[in-house]
Amino acid sequence: MNHVDTKPETCATCVGGPPCAPKGLFNISVCQYGSPTFISFPHFYLADPSIPAKVDGLAPSKEKHQFFVDIVPRVGVSMKAKIRVQINFKIGPVPDVLYTQNLPDMFFPVLWMEAGVDHLPPESIQMVKQATDTPEVARTTMTAVTFVLGAVLVLIGAAVLLSRMRQKRRAEVAAASAAGAAQSNGKPVELAEVAPVNGGAPTNGTAPEKGAPPSV
Repeated sequence: MNHVDTKPETCATCVGGPPCAPKGLFNISVCQYGSPTFISFPHFYLADPSIPAKVDGLAPSKEKHQFFVDIVPRVGVSMKAKIRVQINFKIGPVPDVLYTQNLPDMFFPVLWMEAGVDHLPPESIQMVKQATDTPEVARTTMTAVTFVLGAVLVLIGAAVLLSRMRQKRRAEVAAASAAGAAQSNGKPVELAEVAPVNGGAPTNGTAPEKGAPPSV
């Protein structure tokens, strides 16, 4: 309900103009068969100060006359709402009508109405609370579970890697030992000379054949 002079982007709402309705009023005459009908907040709340100044007994108040809707951003549910609207007629002198020549040029408030919800039932509040808190709890839980699961998988992977490294090291040690043993078995063994038996010649570590005559 801003005036086009103070907020040019609202020129699209200049219904029935120019001239446009003053600040704080909206022209609905096109919906009322051309009658000079305007709507505003009760007691001309947020309207141009010159408008309520022409009417006695008005006392605009934000708490009593504000139009508001309290919405929970996460779920888009209205928790509280107050719809307050005032209907006004524009009056003033009418050409060629003698009895209207003394009428002031003003917006005359006819009535204002209020509709809304002060609070939701406890069951609805509980449902909204669950819808708001459950995703947050689920996200926190899933984050913790994912972190723990990832840590466990990392530990398992590290244990498997260490086990394979140990097995590989043992295999290398076993292979080296086997190679060393094979090399040792392939070398010639030097045998010591054995003294002759019964005056015979040295046998070079080998025993004389059975039945052979002793050396003389």
